[in-house]
Formats: sequence, structure tokens, C-alpha cells
Amino acid sequence: MSSFTPQLKHHILNQYSAHSRDRSFAALARLYAVPGSKQTVQQWHRRWNGSAASLENKARSGRPRALTRRQVNDYIRTPIKNKRRAHAAVHYPDLLLALRQKTGKQISLRTLQRYGKEELGIKLKHTQRRTASECECIHPHTREKECARVVCCALTWVSGGCARRSVSASLCEDIAELRRRIQRHSKERVLFLDETAMRLSAAPTSTLVLPGEDAYVIAEDTTSYAKRFDMIACCNVSKVFPPMIFSPQERADAGVKGINKKMLVKYIQDILAQAIGALDEFPIILTLDKANIHKGDLLQEFHDMGCQDVQHIWLMPTQAAKRMSPLDNALFHDWKERVRKHGPLTMRNIQQVMADEWNNITQEQIKPHYRHCLLTSHHNPYADCPAPAAHRHES
Repeated sequence: MSSFTPQLKHHILNQYSAHSRDRSFAALARLYAVPGSKQTVQQWHRRWNGSAASLENKARSGRPRALTRRQVNDYIRTPIKNKRRAHAAVHYPDLLLALRQKTGKQISLRTLQRYGKEELGIKLKHTQRRTASECECIHPHTREKECARVVCCALTWVSGGCARRSVSASLCEDIAELRRRIQRHSKERVLFLDETAMRLSAAPTSTLVLPGEDAYVIAEDTTSYAKRFDMIACCNVSKVFPPMIFSPQERADAGVKGINKKMLVKYIQDILAQAIGALDEFPIILTLDKANIHKGDLLQEFHDMGCQDVQHIWLMPTQAAKRMSPLDNALFHDWKERVRKHGPLTMRNIQQVMADEWNNITQEQIKPHYRHCLLTSHHNPYADCPAPAAHRHES
């Protein structure tokens, strides 16, 4: 519309005739290709007093504020400040629901982020973990000088060290074959099972920080030797099944460092077989990676417990879990981030927090991971191939 000068608008409106089809608002809009069609020409006509000057663009005040400055302070700055004073992590989605409820305004997440960045100078920073004892004994003004920092560091790849394994064309073909088999079945009947773990030192990897504030979060222990809690979990496209969590003491009593075959069988017998039976679906397909504890006759364990619905166990190709399993890519990651927000985690609360956050996962949170793993219908099973030009797959 910037190409329509006041003189051109004046010329167009001079041709208008209320009783002529060829000179109506709609006809003139078509003739001069006016964006917005006849409604735009009508707006010009309402402003027009017979002179081109009346069609000059006037200064505008801009769009009205979605939030007042007081609301920005009360519902964005203050909650973040309180969280930081408690050395807990906070993110914009944590503020959004409370802001909508208290103001009655359907503010978008993007608008909330814009107010935080432009008006309050809020930044998203990587967290720096400290134990509670370190933070209690040191005065806030001298904390940065006297207290040793424990910073979350990213793994870097160096020459001579860890290297990414190359992906062969045959591996992509094996992955694509299994994906096609899964795509042909109802996702309600395709279950994924895997194991994961949380350390007691778990803390959010990022947090919102006001200008002048620090990015410290309190953790129970900041060492790599912190106590680890192992979990066996399972899901399909619409729900998660109750998990089984093993404490360090339970692993010590069993004389193992991680989850073994006996623990997995216990999970099947005590929880999973009964939960799958309640689905009332047939046949059920259980998809696993090729870990040693997944090998063997797990199918018989389900049948021994009276769960005849499980008819097939499919093993993913080696090195394929990160591309094929919704748990590894990356439902477990999202779950861990939500668990970390409850910090500081302690020996008393960590198992309950882990179980609650897992059981609270919804269908809307699971589905994107199934799509990202290319398991749903109409997805190209080769879409995530790292070297399509070299592999030359045929869909």
C-alpha cells in the first residue's frame, strides 16, 4: 500500500460512482490492484474530503501494549527474582500459565519473551551448580570470589579423542526397513522400552537471569560420583506406562552397577505385563535396542504373566536408538529437564519427583517424538539420512 500516493488515491476516488458497476469500490480495487480489495478503497473514501491532502498518512501511536509496566514487573520480573533468590531455575513457559490466569489475557510465549528481553534485559544463561552448604556459608557479595564454581560444561570433540562413527548405507537401510514395518501398524500397539538414569546432582542446564543476577542453582552434590537412580520406562504414542525406579541401595543389594536382566524381568512381572493387558489392544509389538539385557526370551516372560497381547519383540539396529526411539530422541531429555526444575533434588524426594514427572507426560508431548523419529505414516524413512548423496537411497 506504500506505492499508493495521496495523489493516486485521489485520482482513483474521483472515478467512483455509487450507481455504476464499472466504478464501484470493488471495480476500482480490481482495476488498480489495490491490496485489501474494496474495503481498502472504502477506507480511503471515508477519509477523503475531496482533496489529496486528506489522504496523507498520519502519525500512528503503534499497537497498544499487551501488558502494563506494572504487570511486567509483577508477573515477569518479580517471579524470576524470587526464583533466583532461592537459586532455582526458571524459564518463560513456567511464567506463562500464571500470567494468563492472573491477568486474564491470552499472552503468547513470544510476546512474553519480547517483554522480558526488551524491557527487563533478561537473558537465558547456562547454570552454574553449587551445593547448598557452599551457598549458606558465603556472603552474597563475596560469593564469586571465595566460592569455587562448578560449571556445566559441554562435551567437545577433539582430534585423537572421541569421534562420531560414520553411518553406513546398510545401517540406513536397516533403519528404514524397521520404520516401514512400524508405519504399517497402529502406533497404539507399538511400544518402546528403555532404561535411563538421574543423578542426585541433576540441575537445569539453563535459567532466566535478570541484569546483575547470577546463574547459580543449588544441587545436592556437584560431583560425577553423585548417587544415581536408574529407571525402566515404556510408552506408546498416546501414553506412558508406570516406571520402575531403582535406588543406589537397591543396586548395591543386588550387587550390580546398573540395571540387569533380573531387574528388567521384575519390571515386566510387577508392572508392565498388567499395564499392557489393560490397553485391550492386539497384537502388541515391543521395540527395544540391542542391549544385552534385552536379548533372550522376554516374550515368554509376558506370556507367563498371562499377557498374551504381546506377540512380537523387534530389536532396533545397532546405533539406531537415537534415530528411531522416541524415548532416546528425545522424550527422556524433556522429562529430565522437568525433573531438574524441582531442584535441589535430595535422597528423600528424587524418586517421587522422577515418577510424578514421568506419569504426567501427555499424549501431546509424546506425539512429536514419534513424528521426529519418522515412525508415523507418510514419512520418508530416509529423511534423516546423514549422507543422502553418498548412500543414494530409493524411497
